[in-house]
Amino acid sequence: MVMGGSRNRVAQAVACVLALAGATACAGTGEQGGTLPKRTFAVSEALKTQAVLNDPKDSRVQGEQEGHAASRMISASEYSTVTQMHNLHGYPETMEDFFDSLEWYLKTRGESLYTESSEAGQNSGEEASALWEEEYQNTVEAVQGLLGMQGEFYFGAYREEEISVVSNRVYDDIRGDEYRQYGFFLPDQPQPEAQIYISANGLIYGGKEGCFWSNDSQAAQMPGFHSCVEEGKRRILDYLEIASPGCTYEIAYKGLERKDELEQYMQALHYFVREKTADGESRTWEAYVEKGLNHGYNDCYYAELEENSYEKRQLCTWKSEDGHFYSFAFSIAFQTEEDGGWRSQGGWKAAMLKDGISWEPFYLDTESYDWHEEMVVDDYNFDNIPDVANVWGMPANWGGRSTTIYVRGEEGEYHNAGTFPDIPDRAADIRTLYDFSRGGYGHYFQHAYQYRDGRFECIGSLEEKFTDDDSVVYTVRDEAGNEEVYRDELPEKWKELWY
Repeated sequence: MVMGGSRNRVAQAVACVLALAGATACAGTGEQGGTLPKRTFAVSEALKTQAVLNDPKDSRVQGEQEGHAASRMISASEYSTVTQMHNLHGYPETMEDFFDSLEWYLKTRGESLYTESSEAGQNSGEEASALWEEEYQNTVEAVQGLLGMQGEFYFGAYREEEISVVSNRVYDDIRGDEYRQYGFFLPDQPQPEAQIYISANGLIYGGKEGCFWSNDSQAAQMPGFHSCVEEGKRRILDYLEIASPGCTYEIAYKGLERKDELEQYMQALHYFVREKTADGESRTWEAYVEKGLNHGYNDCYYAELEENSYEKRQLCTWKSEDGHFYSFAFSIAFQTEEDGGWRSQGGWKAAMLKDGISWEPFYLDTESYDWHEEMVVDDYNFDNIPDVANVWGMPANWGGRSTTIYVRGEEGEYHNAGTFPDIPDRAADIRTLYDFSRGGYGHYFQHAYQYRDGRFECIGSLEEKFTDDDSVVYTVRDEAGNEEVYRDELPEKWKELWY
């Protein structure tokens, strides 16, 4: 199968496995059985990791060997900001729910890392599996230690069913990476007894009674976290800094609302915005941001400028290979209608910055006017200049979306260079795009495209059919339509294009 030009970064993947091995718990003091056990869980001898407990007065990470895990005590004043729940709209769970989620997350992540490690020849499949299982157990035990689990008891004198768990998404203050946050509440306590944060890249942080623990070997302190409410406000401000430079803004949070007329099942963070221009003029409007902020490529919010008159606004960023940073503020105006649909008032407008300096704005008449339209920025013709993809159609379990790519020309204009089913994969090393479709059960198609004279031209296709005897029949068609059929394996001449 075509991998879209992506190359496995096995070294980083294995490093993530090693990081999970360094699980350490730190000590704290408290009342009513709230003491965190002073114990360090064993780690794999093969990984040569060592648990390190830092001096509370020293913020440096001790243990300079690669793979060491460090836990650092932090002051009560520092920790008081960490222990706030941030969650104005959390989801109630049980301890069993939490451990089920933790197990699912670690095993799903571990299967991916184990596969990449074994396929790269770092370990045999059996060795990689055994290595991962050991580190998985170490991590689970460390999390249990942070929660003070002893037999059927948690936090000393409290049983599992007495502990309330509230989960939500939060974001770190530096990169804005998303974490799943779990707060553990004792009966009648307004503040959580402990909190655990799990990120998408496999890092776990835990805090309890003035100290913290992490499986991140470079962690010298707990990251700063902020809520989805604050992240939604940042999303609005980041967009406005590109679209309306020179203006100032006041943003107030008004609450969580259901906004089916904007996006079906949308749980919207509702904001009031007061905008002031450089000449002193002001206007007010409402903004709605989906609570689930970081899902897929959907990085948009809705501005209600007048009653039932909206703009869908989306921020996109892209970095070139030579280090230039581009920011795009896209907007499309529409009105909502009584039947639940919407009527567009034109195409997409775009403001653009390169390395913080404004470029000429541009306009895209996409002509699709679809409810689910999104914009994606990437280099699709491999000239190190950002292009724009307009993704439209109704998302479905298989297909349902299309993508029209607009390539930036020498004069700075964007032109329609072709439409693909879904978002095409990029293979930068051979300057090729790929799309993928399904013809039925065990029947798949791929097409390859290269950019020529302002358009993406199809240079061939690969059809794969899985037979009842577990064989695979490959049909390769070249640019002229000539066919070649192979069974189970393609010859070397096709492997660069189709593998």
